[in-house]
Amino acid sequence: MVVMPARRDYARIAPPRIRPDDLLTPDRDPYVLTEVLAQLGKAVGAQVVLVDLRAGASELSAPLLLDPRVHRVLVSTVSDQAVRGTNQLLRQLAHRAPAAGPSDPACTVLVTQFESYGHQEILARVVERLRPAALDVSRPTHAAESSEEPESTLVDLDAVTPVLLSPFHSSLLSLPASWHDVLDLATSARLDQHLRPLVETLRSAITSVDASPLPAAPTVLPEGRQPDADSLDQRRRRLEDIAKDLVFAEAAPSGGFLVTAPLQSLVEAHRTEVPIEVVIGGKGSGKTFTHLHLCEAQSWERFAERLGIRGVSLTAPIVPVLASQTLTDRWQASLRQRLEEIAGQLTGGEPTGMAGVRGLINEWLPRDTDLLTWRRIWLTCFARAIGLDADPATAEETLISFARRHRAIFVLDGLEDLFQEFTSSPHQQQALRALLVECPDWLRTLRGRPLGLVVFVRRDLARAAVPQNFGQFEKRYEKYALRWDPEEALRLVAWVCHRADALPGLDEARIKTANEPELSEMLMPLWGDKMGSAKSREARSVRWFFAALSDFNGQIQARDVVSFLAEAAAGARGDTRWLDRLLPPNAMRNALKACSRQKIASIQEENPPVGHLLDRLNNLPAAQQKVPFRREDVGLSQDEARLLETNGVLFRENDHYWIPEIYRHGLNFKAGGRPRVVNIANLVRRRND
Repeated sequence: MVVMPARRDYARIAPPRIRPDDLLTPDRDPYVLTEVLAQLGKAVGAQVVLVDLRAGASELSAPLLLDPRVHRVLVSTVSDQAVRGTNQLLRQLAHRAPAAGPSDPACTVLVTQFESYGHQEILARVVERLRPAALDVSRPTHAAESSEEPESTLVDLDAVTPVLLSPFHSSLLSLPASWHDVLDLATSARLDQHLRPLVETLRSAITSVDASPLPAAPTVLPEGRQPDADSLDQRRRRLEDIAKDLVFAEAAPSGGFLVTAPLQSLVEAHRTEVPIEVVIGGKGSGKTFTHLHLCEAQSWERFAERLGIRGVSLTAPIVPVLASQTLTDRWQASLRQRLEEIAGQLTGGEPTGMAGVRGLINEWLPRDTDLLTWRRIWLTCFARAIGLDADPATAEETLISFARRHRAIFVLDGLEDLFQEFTSSPHQQQALRALLVECPDWLRTLRGRPLGLVVFVRRDLARAAVPQNFGQFEKRYEKYALRWDPEEALRLVAWVCHRADALPGLDEARIKTANEPELSEMLMPLWGDKMGSAKSREARSVRWFFAALSDFNGQIQARDVVSFLAEAAAGARGDTRWLDRLLPPNAMRNALKACSRQKIASIQEENPPVGHLLDRLNNLPAAQQKVPFRREDVGLSQDEARLLETNGVLFRENDHYWIPEIYRHGLNFKAGGRPRVVNIANLVRRRND
């Protein structure tokens, strides 16, 4: 790193000897300052030349600001004066010096000097004012002529032009003299995390400049030339087939599964003691997939072996009490057989079966039943699942007697099939609360904890069951929640590609241990560095992937990931233009549309309360299908809007609501001008944090 001072003689206090008219003479290029700085950087071996300009615009700063080849970073606070000044400067740059071509860098806006908790509403308004102007500067002049962008490029524009947010840190008001101390201070303030998108963009630009040779456009195969034996199309077909099999859980367990951090934590925390835990996950997060693997393992020790976790001595059998009714007949028969085998080994009795469990629950649901009685009803279900003769009056004593001789772990999934009116029915909420709160508490009171319980439940059902203290309830089980953060989502992508043998060279052991940057590097052959050529101004593929598939809870669901891979691989077959990647940009953009429609259809089937609301939104007149929108304009009540917010379908900003891309396409909503999906997602993520 080379740091150059603004002046050579610190003792001399006077106007600079070099004036603007000394530089900008008629015989010189108007961008001579940029050229000189670039030559200087090259001479000292620098990859980036960082120039700190004074606030606003001046005669000396104008040549740098007006050069579209320069990556311009404008910093603003949230004060009205600073925002108005930054917005005016952006408008001038959009008018005088917008991006001239697809390879020109985007313009980045950095908003700072705000409190993380006290300025959220102000921050949202500031970003709303600055982002459209930054987009005007960043888009090439030929693209700026259109008032509305094609639907397929909306995510691209948002991913290309982020508004970065860096909150106020009092520790940065007084910087130490040592450069190393300054770096330590910046790290503790997480400046590296706040500026990460900018660093990634600059690193990508450096790579595209240094690479030799790099095509400015996709490479086209000469006519008549055929790919080699293991062609892109063959690998795309394998990826499509494997991903399609993994979209629905009942087709997947026989082929192994990905070891995620929550599952690893669940097993490692229960090496010798039975688990009594609630596993919370969103729609398509892998609850049924994990439940089937747990049941297929037959015992906790064997499940740990499949995860590759050693030192687990707990040999308790796994008892499937309930399962999703969407499973195939083959899986239903397999679970029935498993129950009969367990009952025969443990009690010698005849198990009720899952149909009998559902019948018992449905029998009691219409009645006014307190929590104590509901707890005994669930314990009756557990007892009958292993062939014990019990009813609500005798269930507790029956299980206590059984627990003196045996261990067992009861597992439940598919609660959404039983409780389809959980948002409005107090009876269903009471039954759920007993299962999620009362039953675990009772099981923990048994001496030696011989009986375990693992309940897989959707987050919206859990919230309806525990409305008062849901935050505390969720915190208790957060280590085991099936959340797909960016790192785990990329790990899933790499694992699917490895199973399909779509990316030669992927190592399964490395996939399990790699961090997010390493996984991003592994997946470069899958979708390239950018959603275009290396020198293009397109979004980075990884960033586009997250912006396209994540909801407003900041979550990416496993089902959406594998569905996206299947659709993109199918759409990529036959493409001979993009030889540096398996999935071309157009196939990825089209896959987002197909995945969005599939997601809407699956939610309508799996989650009727949310599906009903989505169906209403989907059937609105076209004139009303625009984001952002007001709740009253689309006919949503406060409770209905809150339900959609809980499920990540809506985000409220002031009086307006937004829909993430993974839902917007399937609902046929237009973006109402220039979208800012990535920015809204960042605000949601910051608020959740």
